[in-house]
Amino acid sequence: MDEVRSISADQFDPEALGPGAHRLRLVLPGPEGVSLPVLLITGHSPGKTLVVLAGVHGDEVEGIRALQEVFASLKPERLQGRFLAIPVANPPATRAGRRTSPQDDQNLARVFPGRREGTVTERIASILSETIIARADFLLDLHSGGIAYEFPFLVGYDGSDTEWGRASREAAFAFGAPVLWAHPTIPPGRSISEAARRHIPWLYVEAPGGGRITSAVLTFYTRGVRRLLAHLRILSGSVRPRPPRWHLLGEGDLDRAILSPTSGFFVPLVRVLDRVRPGQTLGVLRDSFGRTRASIEAPQDGRVVARRAFPIVAAGEPLVLLAHDA
Repeated sequence: MDEVRSISADQFDPEALGPGAHRLRLVLPGPEGVSLPVLLITGHSPGKTLVVLAGVHGDEVEGIRALQEVFASLKPERLQGRFLAIPVANPPATRAGRRTSPQDDQNLARVFPGRREGTVTERIASILSETIIARADFLLDLHSGGIAYEFPFLVGYDGSDTEWGRASREAAFAFGAPVLWAHPTIPPGRSISEAARRHIPWLYVEAPGGGRITSAVLTFYTRGVRRLLAHLRILSGSVRPRPPRWHLLGEGDLDRAILSPTSGFFVPLVRVLDRVRPGQTLGVLRDSFGRTRASIEAPQDGRVVARRAFPIVAAGEPLVLLAHDA
């Protein structure tokens, strides 16, 4: 079980590997020598395939650890179906501890479905789309606030009135997060938009971030993944849906958050999940001498679902993201 087998990404075939636990290294084409780690457990009985991604952004480390822990805890003889996890979906960014890849400065969560002949990030997206996501009956993408942002513990789901949207909603309640965020529409370029294009139900997870993995954060991820496995009947056991404390509605696009009008030192005046009103001051931007250079005000009412946590900001970077109560 400790052996790691290297194979070409084009040759990856879970069916051919048979039941059991497998650690694999998928070698991508190209001169950069990039490979994707795979944690695969195929049960002794047929069932659904849950695909889980982590490390899409290189500074979001919580999901990486969680998938390692879940993989170690699962036994093939107790599974009906397949657990297919990519714990480090963006190796160049993860090695650098950056949100984007240092090799091409692209954001993997903006380039799906990717291009076979594109940049290294686009090629990673292409392999993930065609080789991994295409095999899913359900996709889960584990994110967090990373180094720069703070989120509450939340699960985002497909709020569309489609068969896969309804399956996504049911799974969101099963995951057991205190905050659910319904997205009637999905911006392009994400892993989840690729899943939706293929009519595959999906969820994504956010957590506070900060570059540290606390026991509470790790438990949130690992327990949620196991609850989802049970909900999909891949793992035995009953799952009682957990109504969220907060149920939000909105697009969920950090690129459309309130952006910083200038570079400076951001001092937030609101917390995540605070309810705000139009014109309320959400924070201020200071210069190096502590002088206020800009005041950030809410353009509408809503609830703070994310805020900038790392105080050094450049002009145009997201500061606060608002959502509405569902």
